[in-house]
Amino acid sequence: MSDNDPNWWTACHLEYTAPQALDDVTERYWDGYMTTDKNLDAPEDSKIAWYIRKLLPCELSLADDKKRIKAQACDTLALLVGYSKEPLLQAISVYQPRRLILLVNKSYEEGQTVIRGRDYGATFKRQIEYYLLGLLPASSPLKRVEVQVEVVGDRPESVFLKLCETLLPDQRAQKQVIVDITGAKKSMSGGAFMFGAYANVPISYVDFEKYRPDKRQPYGYSCRIDVLDSPYDKFALRDWEQVQHLYDSGHYRAAAERLAGIVTAMAGFVDSSDAQAADKWKTNIAAANGLLQVITFYARWNDGNYRAAFDMTDDLRKNSQDFPIPESVLNLGPIWSEYPNEEAPPPSVKAVADELYNRHRNLHYRICTNSHLLLAYAQDELDRIERLIKTNEDNRSALLRAAGLDEFLLLARLVRLWKANLIKVKAPDEGVNDPVNPQELIKLNQPLQEGLRKAMLLFHGTDTLRSMLQGGKPLWLDYYWNATENRYSETNKWWTKATAVVTYTPDPSQPRLKDYWTKDSHGLDAGTLKNLRNQAIHATLSLPRSITCAALRLAEANLNEFKSNGWVSLIPSDPLPSASQPLTWDQVVKLCGVTFLPLVSVPGRPNDPLDPSCRG
Repeated sequence: MSDNDPNWWTACHLEYTAPQALDDVTERYWDGYMTTDKNLDAPEDSKIAWYIRKLLPCELSLADDKKRIKAQACDTLALLVGYSKEPLLQAISVYQPRRLILLVNKSYEEGQTVIRGRDYGATFKRQIEYYLLGLLPASSPLKRVEVQVEVVGDRPESVFLKLCETLLPDQRAQKQVIVDITGAKKSMSGGAFMFGAYANVPISYVDFEKYRPDKRQPYGYSCRIDVLDSPYDKFALRDWEQVQHLYDSGHYRAAAERLAGIVTAMAGFVDSSDAQAADKWKTNIAAANGLLQVITFYARWNDGNYRAAFDMTDDLRKNSQDFPIPESVLNLGPIWSEYPNEEAPPPSVKAVADELYNRHRNLHYRICTNSHLLLAYAQDELDRIERLIKTNEDNRSALLRAAGLDEFLLLARLVRLWKANLIKVKAPDEGVNDPVNPQELIKLNQPLQEGLRKAMLLFHGTDTLRSMLQGGKPLWLDYYWNATENRYSETNKWWTKATAVVTYTPDPSQPRLKDYWTKDSHGLDAGTLKNLRNQAIHATLSLPRSITCAALRLAEANLNEFKSNGWVSLIPSDPLPSASQPLTWDQVVKLCGVTFLPLVSVPGRPNDPLDPSCRG
């Protein structure tokens, strides 16, 4: 081999190559018969020097031939140094670090003598530099290794802190760092594993396949050198923590994406050599897939994609009859518009937007005129706003949704009055000069009635709506018409613009909007909410939690007024729906049978109820 071969032992003259010969020479080495070298400057180095020069290259060569060396070179290697130096020399030779850290105990006992750890480490450092590095060709990367000695206590926390101190700078510099625990006490190994999990650093161990029966000493040529499977990687523990955090904070889509990666990783760790363990692991994978399905369902529900969430309900019930399907999904899902297929023609974003708009305009009217659907949607939206405040801490989005819900409920009242024929309409431009109700308008001009109904769904003047619903000022409804074709549109501004006048004069038996929006009741009046919404949309506006909570209370007061003041009874409906919230993390993992995760209880976790000051 050339001097540039990274495996330096391939260039050495190997005196012993057969396993039987290595057995014999290894045992003679243990018994001290082959360690005489009168030319050494330090006689105490006699044994280790002979091992490095004569036996180590033979051991590594045979282990390499048997494919037992799977480790790759690294930048930084930390060795936890015990009494057996030979396995550590094997690790150094294989990993060929540029920086080598020897972590030694505070003291070592050799017979009746107690040696200070720093002195023990200094001796080992000298032996590495003089004997091991002296074997290497000048071109070997290991030839230029920097060796340092660090003294550490044998408690796990001491090892952990020392490894953080010495290795994190290299880890942050994206260097390949490895910690070898072959020589460590059990307590020290605990600290090393904690650091490996903390910093995502591989842990190495030099294991052996053959031992001397009477003394339990390993034959060096039977070494197996590789990094250990990390429990954090194998079981994706770090990712599980992130999934739980994302779930608890209401980021269901991100949680589902991270969990999908975990399930894929889990599938790669099925141990086919152990049928019982493999079956158990496959059960765990199935449980994780069930959890992924639930979180994906919550992501769709939380996004307001009721149809996609509803499409999952049959499979969810097959997996668990106890999974509570929110009533909003059961009621809104069957009639909710599917998202346009962006892969199919027409491919333009404008065409997709137009299709989505037309679908939801019709859906809007259907929801507003069905009490069960309307209240299911409104209650769901209130709960969603609460989660935005409580878990996402997204005050801006919460305020926009609260303002949107407030406006939606006002418009719903107008639509229901239209449906119940309790409002009057005049359209002077079309010759309808006397007020008529919508049913009478159909007889006079059905296309006009349909055009006004569509235009009504686009009305956004909340102040005017409140006044009109209280039996006050009329509502001026703009629309567009094509006299030649006798067609009407709520949006086609190329046609002639016209205006209809809509009025509501309730008698004592009919609902009249009560003043739910006063500042004294909720801390935020309707005018201020509208101004804040406009600023949040059109300018940079940072909102405190107190303002967002007030907006939530105002929207909830609007819904309560709707339910208690006769607006529901305008149109007969099924029994009113109840509210529902996503299951807590602990509840959902238990339901899905994910039994391989620990219970993690965090004080003040996002699943706790929102404080009473935020929601009335």
